[in-house]
Amino acid sequence: MLCPKAPGRGVMRGVGFRDVNGFGEVVLKCESQLPEGCGEVAFRIGVGRGNVLQDFKGPVVRSFLQHSCHSLPTDHAEWDFSASVDANKTFIVTLEVAPEAALLADPNLWWAALDAVLDDK
Repeated sequence: MLCPKAPGRGVMRGVGFRDVNGFGEVVLKCESQLPEGCGEVAFRIGVGRGNVLQDFKGPVVRSFLQHSCHSLPTDHAEWDFSASVDANKTFIVTLEVAPEAALLADPNLWWAALDAVLDDK
């Protein structure tokens, strides 16, 4: 989910992205019951591509067995979505997800140079 968020403040219910100048946060929601042992999930998030790519944030590990919704830590959760709008007036949110065990086995499992790959598209 993409939720509007005023810079330096929490998620604001009942307002749109125009009201907060394109700022917001990405919230992940698990809508399925996960089997025991699979609830610890590592993820990282990126916004934009090419010359409007913002740095990826994360990875973080969260338990989707305890809560169905998670985001990045508060000090990293805020995004300026408007800064990543491209010539087509769209922006891309990239979510990379892996089981916690995979991250522990290989901390470099995330895609490298994703912006370079997407520049060619």
